[in-house]
Amino acid sequence: MGVRFIHTADLHLGSPLEAVGAQSTQLQDQLREASYTAFERIIDLALDESVDFLLIAGDIYDQKSRSVRAEEFLATQLGRLHQDDIPVYVIYGNHDPLGAATTYVEFPPNVREFGHDEPEEHVFSIDGEPRARIWGQSYRTEAEGRKMHRNFDPTDRSIPTIGLVHTGLNAEGSKYVPCSSAELAELTQFDYWALGHIHSPRVYETNPPILHPGVPQGRHVGEPGPGGCVLVELEDGNDAEMEFIPTSPIIWDVHEVSVEPDVSADFDLTTIDGLQRYITEKADSISAERTSLGPQLPIPVRQPQWDPDGYICRWRLTGHGEANELLNSADEDVLDRLITRLRDGVNQTKPFVHTERVVDRTRPPLGDVDDLRDDDRVVSEFFELIENLENQPEARFDLMETLDYDNSANIWQRVEDPEAIRDDKLALTEERFEDLFERAQHRVLDELLRRRAK
Repeated sequence: MGVRFIHTADLHLGSPLEAVGAQSTQLQDQLREASYTAFERIIDLALDESVDFLLIAGDIYDQKSRSVRAEEFLATQLGRLHQDDIPVYVIYGNHDPLGAATTYVEFPPNVREFGHDEPEEHVFSIDGEPRARIWGQSYRTEAEGRKMHRNFDPTDRSIPTIGLVHTGLNAEGSKYVPCSSAELAELTQFDYWALGHIHSPRVYETNPPILHPGVPQGRHVGEPGPGGCVLVELEDGNDAEMEFIPTSPIIWDVHEVSVEPDVSADFDLTTIDGLQRYITEKADSISAERTSLGPQLPIPVRQPQWDPDGYICRWRLTGHGEANELLNSADEDVLDRLITRLRDGVNQTKPFVHTERVVDRTRPPLGDVDDLRDDDRVVSEFFELIENLENQPEARFDLMETLDYDNSANIWQRVEDPEAIRDDKLALTEERFEDLFERAQHRVLDELLRRRAK
């Protein structure tokens, strides 16, 4: 006796993707419709897989003042499941709390909404026979400091039991249902925790399983890679079987493009035309190879039955090379002209590749690095230090801890949840740390070489 279901969250219906210089009407329409398309694919998947039910773990809408269009769309899609007798279990999160919500459209009768006053239990049955228990509770306001999970109290373990919570898993927080993965894992009467709020897919390797499915469709470059949902099968006496399934029609990504001579030798990077051709070749390969179709997760990732409509890329130019002089020319803003050219020349194939931004992290050409290491003890020790930091995770962790030190002069705060950042701090994400680390290397090396040249 088991159940199969889809777990999704953070639909943010009504929130268009960032425009990122999109000039064509077709691209603007695709950005506006992407979150709707992603959810429609989830409904298609639920019907194709004949799941028992669908779980939505909060933030269905992007804001508490819900749009009529978003509600009509949601009711229509959930009505498709009603036609196949597939129930839907819904909680609301910090973006769409129930306390001040205005509802314009009635949902079909297969939708079970959890209230905000106290935890509730819904029992999924087939032909009158209970098959699963689902516990959940919605947010009352945008900030929810109650430890809701403490009051989840299933009556027995005779059938699979699922907890539905919208939380960032920050036990010290005060706004988004403070708790930790360890606290949830201690509630052994549960077989699966279906979470929402974190926008990247995360599988916490605990027993019972705890999952954030991430967003079905990323809305900006800070939500890269394919969004999706999780297909879960729970059966008495067996471990949960889980599979991540991508759904996003638009994929955001950050691509590093080296200007080092050994990898860019076929292009003249002293001209804007050569640099444009170099990046365009990278874009063409992304489109042709259908890259970035799955996140790295400890569960299987299914290749979707649909191709992405397109990629929106941030190109990060790195390395030492002659392109540095071109990009830092005082005569004209070369970087802006390069971005405009790349956007105007977007390929007409499917999937398209659109340029979100070009970031210059290049440095002036270097001499032979091996000679520098052999001839200069200080430069050699610097490279050894960098290699040690890159190969020792604990040393990199210590560096992040140093940046995250809590004092009034420090501007950084290390958080996994961007919505939990303090007003007087900057979010120290893994990506931001990698960028700072790389830029610091370049500055130190450039300064060493400048002093050696005197």
